Amino acid sequence: MNSESPKQAPLSGMTTNERLYSRGLLSEFDAAARRRDLPAMVNLLRQVEISEADANAIADAVLATRASTVCDRRST
Repeated sequence: MNSESPKQAPLSGMTTNERLYSRGLLSEFDAAARRRDLPAMVNLLRQVEISEADANAIADAVLATRASTVCDRRST
């Protein structure tokens, strides 16, 4: 029987959202993204075993996606 709690589950094989969720960090990451707080986003991603380079790339992509979504909404 596996006695690991969900917070102790191995992160390998999980998506970024699954990793953040499993550690209780998804809401905090979303809040950092809404604030456009790149350092906080990268820090949270690093806490779920994502490399520095990948964390920066993911945070940049999230911010770019959010920016384009906001622009799309404003132009309609």
